[in-house]
Amino acid sequence: MNRAAQALGRLAKGVPKTLTDEQRKFRSEQLAAARKKRHENPKRTARRSNAGADAPATDDKRTL
Repeated sequence: MNRAAQALGRLAKGVPKTLTDEQRKFRSEQLAAARKKRHENPKRTARRSNAGADAPATDDKRTL
């Protein structure tokens, strides 16, 4: 596990965050903007490999 995250969790000791309504609204707007940006630029569905890009074309049939 992440030791830094564990240490932060121990420091908090299960105490809930006390955010003001202004802070909640600010965070909500930030997350909404990030979510919108993420959905505008979706990841490619298939990864492209560079293995075939630099390899020479082998159209001829080679026999061993």
